[in-house]
Amino acid sequence: PATARGRWIAEATVEATRAQWSMRSARLEWAAWIRWSDSEARLRRDGLTAEAMELAGVEGWWARHAYTRATVLRPGFAAGVLARTRTRVQECGAWLVASSAADATASLLDVGARFERMALSLDELGLAAHPMTQLLETPGGAEALSEALSLGETPRLLVRLGYARTG
Repeated sequence: PATARGRWIAEATVEATRAQWSMRSARLEWAAWIRWSDSEARLRRDGLTAEAMELAGVEGWWARHAYTRATVLRPGFAAGVLARTRTRVQECGAWLVASSAADATASLLDVGARFERMALSLDELGLAAHPMTQLLETPGGAEALSEALSLGETPRLLVRLGYARTG
């Protein structure tokens, strides 16, 4: 990230990731949501797959065949997630923050709809959007982001933007 604000978001995202993964409850939640095997992903049709976590090639094959829910609870897994987060926030071309003033359901749905429209437009341009909401999920994170960017509203979505990988 080339700007001071971009660097702040990157650093805050890494710190929020570290804070989340230091909590056993967060690791348990992740373990429940990851679908390591292709068969579990087809069966459940929810959660996160290896592909969704950008695990490709040999690394992706290994994850799909050797990882289990217990893998997520190992200390080394959290260290790997933190290392990947550090790399990903540095690969970011820009950050997008979607915010709203109201907590009303209609306002939150509007934020989601605006993100979907933007994501479709990005795809047409060969760009990619990767939600990285760790900061918003960490106590005080949304308030800190709002203050750092002088939003005057509550941030609802934090997304890193960049060129999509091809082939």
